[in-house]
Amino acid sequence: MKRAFIAMVLIAVICGVAFGASFDLKNVSMKEKGQWTEILGQVVNNSGKDYKVIYLRLNVYDKYGNKLLASELVGFQNFMKGQTRTFSELFHETWKETIKVEVEFSSGS
Repeated sequence: MKRAFIAMVLIAVICGVAFGASFDLKNVSMKEKGQWTEILGQVVNNSGKDYKVIYLRLNVYDKYGNKLLASELVGFQNFMKGQTRTFSELFHETWKETIKVEVEFSSGS
C-alpha cells in the first residue's frame, strides 16, 4: 500500500539582504516522488531590478522556521522586475511534518 503523503507547506517571504533584493513565493506545493520531494511554485521579482541571470536559494525549514532541513539553488534567465516565474525543484528528502519554505537572493546580474 502506498503511504499517503501528509505535509503542509507554510509559505514565508524573506527579503534578500544583498542589493535590497525582494522576491516573494506564491502557489507553493509539494509532491512526494519516492525518496525525493518536488517543491513547485512561483516566485515574484519585487526587487525593482531586471536580472539577465539570477540564482535564488529555496530554504526548507521545520514548521517553526528554527531548523534548516534542506536548501537548493533555483536559476532563471531574463527575470524582469515585476515578473512572476514558475519553478520546480527536487530535494533528495521527504518530510512527514509541516515545513516552511523561504526564498532568498543568492546572486545575479
